[in-house]
Amino acid sequence: MKIYWTVDSIADLLQRYPSAPSLLTAKEAETYEKLTVPKRQCEWLAGRIAIKELARKIHPTLNYLEAEVRRLMNGKPWLAM
Repeated sequence: MKIYWTVDSIADLLQRYPSAPSLLTAKEAETYEKLTVPKRQCEWLAGRIAIKELARKIHPTLNYLEAEVRRLMNGKPWLAM
């Protein structure tokens, strides 16, 4: 399965997902708020939503707040559920 998703700006992302920040866990929301550059906010938020969307394809009953994207020691993301 291939998934293609592009986001040009935080405005575009929030237009597609108006409640995007509410899809974040408390830790994710804290990290999101610390990002001060809009482009980086957009990339970071888009990555979290994309990972959670993919997880929902596998587990349709998954609640976004039950899944948290974390980072391994080497910086690679992983999904904790």
